[in-house]
Amino acid sequence: MWNVELPPSEYYTLESGPQLEALVKEIEAQKIVAIDTETDGLSLWRCLPYYWSLSWVDGKERRVTMSASTLPLFKKAFDDRERSWVFANAKFDTHMIANRGIDIKGKLVDTAVMHALLFEEQPHDLKSMAAQILGWRWTDFTDTFGSLRKGTCICGGQQKSHKDGGYCKKTGCLAFRQVTALDLPLRA
Repeated sequence: MWNVELPPSEYYTLESGPQLEALVKEIEAQKIVAIDTETDGLSLWRCLPYYWSLSWVDGKERRVTMSASTLPLFKKAFDDRERSWVFANAKFDTHMIANRGIDIKGKLVDTAVMHALLFEEQPHDLKSMAAQILGWRWTDFTDTFGSLRKGTCICGGQQKSHKDGGYCKKTGCLAFRQVTALDLPLRA
C-alpha cells in the first residue's frame, strides 16, 4: 500500500471540453511541471503512450491523468523553452511523447540522472529512489492494476475459469476477453 498522502487524481479526456481547455491554460502558466507516460511497452521507437500524467504546485498540489489523445492540445506548453519538465526517466518519456509527434522544447530535469550522480551504487528506478530518499513505499504495479499475462481476462479471472471462452465461474463475466494495457487503468 501507499504510505504517501497524494493529492486527488483528476482525469481528463478530449470529451472534458471546457475543463480540459482550462487545464491547458493552467499548464501554460506553470514554470515547473512533472510529467510521466504509461505506454504499451519499452521500445523507444515502436511503443506509444496510452496515458500520461502531470503534476505541479500552484497554491496546492495537483495531479492529472489524461488519454494520450490530449497531448496535441498542450503543444504551446511543450514549445515553451523556459518551462522546466521534471521526469524520472526523461529519455524514455520524451521518446514516447515524440512517438506521438510532439517534441518538448523546454528544460528537462531528470531525477534518475540526478540520483545516479549522487548515489551511483543504488538503483535509479522511481520506486527505489522514492524509498531511499523519501521513505515512500507502494505496492507493485500488478498488485494495483493486475496482470497482462496471457490468459487473463478483463474481469480479472483466468481463461481457464471461463467455460469454453464464455461465462466465468469466478466473476460472472459473460465472455473471455484478453486484458491489454488499455484496460489496466479501468481496473484500478
